Amino acid sequence: MTDDQQARALLTPGSAHGKTNGASAPGASEPDRASVTEAASNLALSGVGIDQIQTLLEHFLHELSRTERRPAHEQHEQLVEANEQLLIAALTHQVNAENAALALKEALRATLLDELTHLPNRAAMLDRATQAIANARRRGACFALLFVDLDNFKDINDEHGHDFGDKVLCLTAERMLAAVRDMDTVSRHGGDEFLILLTDLAEPADAGTVAEKLIASLKRPAEIDGVTIAISASIGIAIFPDD
Repeated sequence: MTDDQQARALLTPGSAHGKTNGASAPGASEPDRASVTEAASNLALSGVGIDQIQTLLEHFLHELSRTERRPAHEQHEQLVEANEQLLIAALTHQVNAENAALALKEALRATLLDELTHLPNRAAMLDRATQAIANARRRGACFALLFVDLDNFKDINDEHGHDFGDKVLCLTAERMLAAVRDMDTVSRHGGDEFLILLTDLAEPADAGTVAEKLIASLKRPAEIDGVTIAISASIGIAIFPDD
């Protein structure tokens, strides 16, 4: 069985226990052309779109051929303008690339988080469980997977409404996060079910100690929308590689 298959089995509830160019003198157009070509190449290496640079470069070289017959000050102005256009193109492309990278990062993050509690979702937990199996095999270590199911959550929804129930789920997530180590993972499996991955356990029995701590933390009374509530839960534990 592969690590991914074992992770899927563990996740199944039933298994749990700028520079500017100078002016050109008449007859000095070739050095200017070479300088512009070199500048464009450097900008291209910096990430500026090739098509965009090529268009600007062709436009500049066309204008340069016209300015060779003009006074030196007009040539200087033309060079400055072309330089500015290339710089603007580079900056615009850089901003667009950074915005696209940020949007991609946020989209990827959203696919791995539960929308309500902002905990890792089932897909994220599957990936982390697969990694945990590989690490445990390599190091000869053990880890535990806790399956947490809130008791009588349907009754809470029926009596107080779904908005109230959502706040209960968020409170549950906060308390479970506070009860485990930073290296552990708390995820929402779906509905009122949560999974907790406890890695690098010194002893398998440590998982039971964490489960007791979680139950005690959830039981502490809390007030939500003027209603005092105590959350109870059932917890199943699976130990790798024993189970």
